[in-house]
Amino acid sequence: MAEFLRPFEEATLLTEARKKSVAEVLPVIDYLLQALKTEIQAAERSGDVAMIGRLIIGWEFLERCYFLSGRSPAFVAAVLLHPRHKWAYFNGKWRAHWINTAKGSVQKLWVAKYKNKHVAAQNLQGEHLLHNEDAAGFER
Repeated sequence: MAEFLRPFEEATLLTEARKKSVAEVLPVIDYLLQALKTEIQAAERSGDVAMIGRLIIGWEFLERCYFLSGRSPAFVAAVLLHPRHKWAYFNGKWRAHWINTAKGSVQKLWVAKYKNKHVAAQNLQGEHLLHNEDAAGFER
């Protein structure tokens, strides 16, 4: 049992730090879903019907959390803006129509909340600059 719970301990430790962000939610749920899938296969091989049922309930719950999180433009945007993930995360794990829906929802969020925002910045000499990103900035 202790070995079975190790992925959940790791996920808890990974996401409990103060500097963690929403960008880690979908990858952590992915990790836990894979761990449950492995355990379901092991329980099937051993014939442990009761454990299979419990594991499937856990897998269905996490799958629902993943699905709902993935429908949120905020979660998708957080993963998209994370330097390690970007669109490559979704391209490797999601179906094409899910990715297209996510791109549309994130772009709507960007247009509604950020497209016309002016961002103050400083150059290396300390001079203040003002930037306004255009629509092409979304795809970068």
